[in-house]
Amino acid sequence: MRHRRIVCALILGFSQLAVSYHSGAQEPAFYWRTDLEQVLAESRTNPKLIWLQFTGSWCHFCRRMDAEVFPWAPVASLAKTRFQPVLIHSEHREDLMAHFGVVKLPTTIVLDPTGREFARVQGYRSPEQFLGFLQAAEAQLRPLIPPQPEDVPTEIAMGGSCPVTLIEHGEIVSGQAQIRTSYDGLEYRFQDAAAQARFQADPVKYLPAQRGRCPVTLQDRDDAENGDPRFAVYYRERLYLCKDEASRKSFASDPDRYARGELGGEGYCPHCRASDGRLVRGVPNCSQVHEGVRYEFPDSTHRQAFLDNPNRFVR
Repeated sequence: MRHRRIVCALILGFSQLAVSYHSGAQEPAFYWRTDLEQVLAESRTNPKLIWLQFTGSWCHFCRRMDAEVFPWAPVASLAKTRFQPVLIHSEHREDLMAHFGVVKLPTTIVLDPTGREFARVQGYRSPEQFLGFLQAAEAQLRPLIPPQPEDVPTEIAMGGSCPVTLIEHGEIVSGQAQIRTSYDGLEYRFQDAAAQARFQADPVKYLPAQRGRCPVTLQDRDDAENGDPRFAVYYRERLYLCKDEASRKSFASDPDRYARGELGGEGYCPHCRASDGRLVRGVPNCSQVHEGVRYEFPDSTHRQAFLDNPNRFVR
């Protein structure tokens, strides 16, 4: 469903709304990630054990595990607290099937925080058997996961407003302190776990441009002032937070000028440019945000090389 767009083709007329949460359909036991490359990138700064679940739409025993094993409370609890579960559809990621040597479905692989394979199991397992497999892997890898400090001060993005609700519904809703994700040095809070899962599956889609700084004051005065979700602008599939109504009107008067700083390298792949001087255009659906700047890549291989050492490619 498309959210409310813009007034005069640019401006999102968001209003402060008190939105209550309505639980219609039953919440899933936990939420799958789908972008392994992004999960591996996050694990460099926030180490987690990674659970890869290879599945296929035609696989009978995959469907049995979906229905009987994964929703079981002990498995779901372990998934939510100790793992990053990543669902890999065999039809869509033949490259990962080949990389991990998966020849049978379902296959479960546990990776350590660096992405190295630690354990795997093939075929259907009962809920008790599968729980034992996960528990054994977690117990042996636990020393690799540092304790997560609760009181480390982190800047809260967007004043704590949920970015997913803002983009998808045009509503400003306060996120919950216990439902949060760190990305590019900022903490994002979410209305509910479903919104958090959508953000984690595709962060670039929901991140405010330039780390939420007002694009007008950045361009006109080189002043990094925080924007305000009440004065948001959605332009070319990107969210910009202006600091006040006057700044929002300035953005609307010349959007290309103010949006220019959001895309790094003028849209050319920083890996290709730094490696051999080639100017290769990236694509929007293969991008990465680093220090508030979005970079586009022609494919996931170049994006992964960038993630491994971004300072080598950023100019």
